[in-house]
Parts: sequence; C-alpha cells; structure tokens
Amino acid sequence: MSWNCARHFCSNCGGKPRIMCYCCPKAICHQCIDSAEFFPIKQENGFCKDCMNFVLLSEGIVDSDSSLHKRMSLGDLSTRERYLKEYYEIIKKQYSLTLGDIQSARRQLKNREKRKSCESLDDANKNKRSRVLPRTKLCFNTTSPSEEVVSSKTPTLFAAVVLDNIRLAYLRRRLVGKLLEQPESFENKVKGTFVLVELPSPDGRQRKTRQLVQVTGTRKTSGDHDEVDIKLLASNIPNEISIHMLSNADLSEKDCEDLRQQVQNGLLRMPTVEELEQKARVLHEEIVDDIIATELRVLQVKIDRANEKGWRREYPLISCYIGRSNQIS
Repeated sequence: MSWNCARHFCSNCGGKPRIMCYCCPKAICHQCIDSAEFFPIKQENGFCKDCMNFVLLSEGIVDSDSSLHKRMSLGDLSTRERYLKEYYEIIKKQYSLTLGDIQSARRQLKNREKRKSCESLDDANKNKRSRVLPRTKLCFNTTSPSEEVVSSKTPTLFAAVVLDNIRLAYLRRRLVGKLLEQPESFENKVKGTFVLVELPSPDGRQRKTRQLVQVTGTRKTSGDHDEVDIKLLASNIPNEISIHMLSNADLSEKDCEDLRQQVQNGLLRMPTVEELEQKARVLHEEIVDDIIATELRVLQVKIDRANEKGWRREYPLISCYIGRSNQIS
C-alpha cells in the first residue's frame, strides 16, 4: 500500500508543488499561489494564510487589541497554539528567518486584502446592475411583484473525493475515543466524518483489510455489566462499527481511490463542499491536536532510536528534537 506525503502535491489542485509551508504540510503550485493565499519567503518555502497570521501574532506586528495577541502576551495559549509557537521558533532558527522576511510577507498579505476588497466592490456593483431587468422583461413580469425577485441561489457544489479533502474530516481511532469523553456532543461531531475500519478477511487467513467509510450516525447498545456502548453506523457497512475496529493509521491515496470508486458506482453519496467545510470547521482544533500528538510520538521514537544506537551523525537535528521534546513535556 503506497503512502503519499501531502507536501508533494498542490493542496489546491493536486499538481506539482512549488512552495511549501514552513509550519504545516500544505504546499502549492505556481498557478495556485494567489488563489490559495500562499506567501513565498525563501526559495521553495513560505507560509499559508493561517500560519502567516499566527506568525504575525507571534512576532507582535499586528493590532494590539487582537484577542490571540493578548493571550500570547499573557502566556495563555491552548495546547495547539503553544506547540505551534514552539515549532515556529525552531523553524525560524533552522531557516534563519528574519523580521524583515516576515514584514515582506505581511506586505504581500495587505496588498492581497486590498485587491480583494476592490474586487468585491466591483462584483457588488455588477450584481446590482444585473438585478435591474430590462424594460422589455418588466413588461412580461407584471403578474406579481414577487416574481420580479431574482433568485440568488446557486446549485450544490460537490467536493472531489481526493486525499486532501477527505483528510479535513478524517478521524483516527484515538481521536474518536477522545471525542467519546463528551457523549453529549459525540454524535454531532462524528456524523459526516470519515474513518478507517479494519475488517477481518473473508477466509480468516489473510491479514485484516481496511475500508474508508463515512459515518452516518451512532447507536447506543448495552455492553457488559449494563454499561452503555456506542457504535458507529456507515452506509456501506451493514453491521455496527465498534470503536476498537477503527484504525489509527494515516490515510493513503489507495483508501481514497476505493472510496471514489464506490461513489462512482452509486454505492455512496458524493459529499458536498459545504458539508466538508462545516465538518472541518467544527473539528479543526481536535484534528490538529491529534496530528501534533502523533508527530510527537514519532519524534520520541526517533530520539530513542538515535540514543539507543548512537546514530547522532545520521540524525543531524537530534539536538533540536530533544530540545523541542523537553520544552513540550
């Protein structure tokens, strides 16, 4: 089973990337830099808009009334924000980033915001003009004033079943277990997300297979000692899914290919852009925290392996890893 790193594909179109974000796995190609709001700084690296805003706050070059800036000055950051700030300090030293580099990226951000503001005003004026029907059409629409209202509804946009989109709403078993600690909001958060289910092979001889499914709901069942057990429901799996059946593995392109094939065969409904955006917005903090925790575990394994075998020369950044790990712990 192949594994594809998100940094080697454009986050916007899936093409060959040109600029990679210093602080997150996002990457972008030359044609999508403006539309995806990427800010090049040095050679093949830069910042996406989310990381750019956080870096500006970290450097203290934003408005002083920003709530996040106030929390930074007071040291009152969430776990995710604290990890990101510490990681940025490491990146800044490793790549010799200066305040001038950040100021240059800030000017790019301001210029794009001004350009977007002008474009939105132009679009608003165009929309107003388009709503004024010609006099010849008004003659045919005199039956009722309500019929003169121009509908502004747009057709539903479907999201492409690709790795970057599905990752926005993908939950590992560990994160599902953590969400289960808040049962009152559990169903609302997991419904519509994607999980990897480990299924036994039909003959029982081969190793387990895994299938990417979309959660359609939950069901409470009676467990041992009259305890309530919560199961997940999926449209393409007839049986209820126990939490222990979920995988902690990363998504692969092969998983998305299988899911895409089921959608093309009419076995699954294609997700919409609005659904994925809403789900990603609700779960963003939990998913990012889970990714950081996973990376820290991998980092600790590398540190232990380097210490055990004395391979410090083969791990030139081991001192940075150890320092970062000590800061976090």
